[in-house]
Amino acid sequence: EVDSVLRRVRAASGGFAQARLVHRLDASTSGVLALALDAPSAAALSQQWRDRSVSKRYEAVVAGALPDGSGEVCLALSRCAVADRLGLTRMVPARDGLPCRTTYTVTRRHANG
Repeated sequence: EVDSVLRRVRAASGGFAQARLVHRLDASTSGVLALALDAPSAAALSQQWRDRSVSKRYEAVVAGALPDGSGEVCLALSRCAVADRLGLTRMVPARDGLPCRTTYTVTRRHANG
């Protein structure tokens, strides 16, 4: 049997034997997995992804200081192949790319910046 996150979750104590992999978010970057603990939940979550009704929230640590407490970045992005052993792609700014909008809010500032 292949060693995988899903196999490990199913094997963990706590009643996760029916866990299902629902979606791999941003596979070319973080590869975060969305899991459901049972088949009905997996079906409902899968439908939300198909309907594009899922909203995602990211948290990041940023080098430097953002001047404002919140803001918006609007930029057209396109996929670019990354020269690495996994053959992944990366999103890069491009005039003919897809329009993207990211809003941000500073939730905490560290003492060093």
